[in-house]
Amino acid sequence: MTNINALPPHKLARRLRGCLARLPGADQDALCVLFVLIFPELSGEQALKENPVEHHLFVTENVIRIAGAEQLNLRQEAAAGLLHDIAPVGKISKTQLKELKKTFDNETNPERKLQYERDLQLLDDLQYGFRTLHMRKGSAIANERLLEVNQALGRAAFDRHDVEQVCDLISIHDSPSILRAIPGDNRAAVCFREADRLWMVSEEGVLADLRREAAEVSEDAKLDRAKKNQIRYKEEKRDCYAGDPTCINDTFFRTQTGYEVYKGWCDFWGINP
Repeated sequence: MTNINALPPHKLARRLRGCLARLPGADQDALCVLFVLIFPELSGEQALKENPVEHHLFVTENVIRIAGAEQLNLRQEAAAGLLHDIAPVGKISKTQLKELKKTFDNETNPERKLQYERDLQLLDDLQYGFRTLHMRKGSAIANERLLEVNQALGRAAFDRHDVEQVCDLISIHDSPSILRAIPGDNRAAVCFREADRLWMVSEEGVLADLRREAAEVSEDAKLDRAKKNQIRYKEEKRDCYAGDPTCINDTFFRTQTGYEVYKGWCDFWGINP
């Protein structure tokens, strides 16, 4: 069993209970045990460099809402919501790649341009490697943690099909970041991707971005960041789902519920969807 050396604050535990309210009581109990079990990992130094603990609860809240409208298995989706970023391995942002690409494009010295080309290839390979490692390692750790919950409860709170489905979700949840589309017929993964990416335009997600970058936190800065993050939705559609008629309003959203939640955040910021 994983050593539990930290317990989640009451406000986080209450938030989790609130978002699990539509699930059966036994599922709620198992998911709360899972959260207590993994909280030390989610609140570790490396994990917090990438996302606050609230991110995992936000994703869980939203995937329950989106997957619920699709009549999917909410126990599995909620477990994936809590576990999907359990393996923080570092990341290379698209902004870093864009900035280096711009430097490469503007360079006129042949020798320096060649070096920038090598640097760009290395950064691109690292970005791909970190994302695939994040998903593969996360899937393996999720498998371990779900089994530990079953052992702690003395029952199969997550049966073999649950474990396989949760691990499969985690193993592909970030695939569009490395230009791998999530198939439209994998509704569980479609819903999960939408719930995960909604964080970017939520107020919590925007604040997390600004704080991670030690940037100014003002109303103008928040709005500017929300607009920049919103662009990523159209980029994901362009890069992974060009020509997909199921995408809504030139975004990557393929569920009506996911799009409506996104539209609600656009209304909050006063920007067009």
